[in-house]
Amino acid sequence: MDNKIILIVEDDLHIIELLTYNLGKEGFNVIALPNGETVLELASKIKPDLILLDLMMPGLNGHEILHLLKRNMRLYRIPVIIISALINKEVINKSFDLKAAEYIAKPFNVKELVKIVRRVLSRETVSV
Repeated sequence: MDNKIILIVEDDLHIIELLTYNLGKEGFNVIALPNGETVLELASKIKPDLILLDLMMPGLNGHEILHLLKRNMRLYRIPVIIISALINKEVINKSFDLKAAEYIAKPFNVKELVKIVRRVLSRETVSV
């Protein structure tokens, strides 16, 4: 599971630092983007094993990005975990309708997030 690439798309620099540090400590290679404007281009280049995606961001929001990722023939298999402060049923259901692998509410427990990341990555490895 080590050396897996995780792409974080998040506009909160504190959350980027928290995730980068903790996921890096777990052996993951972490790359972060502060917005979704270049996520498709970067994901095509680096082919991440997983994307952690915020919903509320300037420019493209997380649902728009997720929709574009899942429509892209080269990127649609990359599992996407939504991390958001939005916790109403409609938003969560829309995320799963758009094929999010998991939905994590902010604020989150870092240890639980790492467990979910590992579970999603192992699930993807088995199903391929």
